[in-house]
Amino acid sequence: MRPVVLRQTHPSADGVYGDTAGWIRSEAAIRLDLGEGRLPAMLVLGSEDPHHFKPTQGTDLLAFFGGAFERAMRRWLA
Repeated sequence: MRPVVLRQTHPSADGVYGDTAGWIRSEAAIRLDLGEGRLPAMLVLGSEDPHHFKPTQGTDLLAFFGGAFERAMRRWLA
């Protein structure tokens, strides 16, 4: 199963979101494997709603989306 992390964030998350970090209150982080010889990557989705992404939610659809995104990135990088 693909690792998916759902959590609330703090306004200091500017390393990922840049200038809009002050608006982001919850996020979904999906680990991606881009293939042999490449570093792992991460797909991060943010929301202004602090309860949009919670650890108690299911992650099946986000894992599926991450897999589809990963395959598209592998083709693009090849």
